[in-house]
Amino acid sequence: MNAAAADQGGSNLTLLVAVLGILGTLTAAFVTQWWTSKRDDKQWKRQKLLQDERFDREREQEVARWEREREREAGRWERERQERREQWQREDSARLHQDP
Repeated sequence: MNAAAADQGGSNLTLLVAVLGILGTLTAAFVTQWWTSKRDDKQWKRQKLLQDERFDREREQEVARWEREREREAGRWERERQERREQWQREDSARLHQDP
């Protein structure tokens, strides 16, 4: 019986080593996946932050561009109004000099 018991003990040890190997492999896979997930989350957050900053910067530039355009347009309208006034004054002045 000693030989059978020794044979059984060796078999149990082999089974134990195999189970520990499988558990170790699964644990390593889980830990690797967890670390990769954490790293990907950090990268995604960093990219999202950069994208948000770029979007905000572009929006501010767009607002500033529209403000400059509005000011240019207001100046153009003011110049045109002033030119029309001057033209009317010249026409009025010419009519006054022509009337007897």
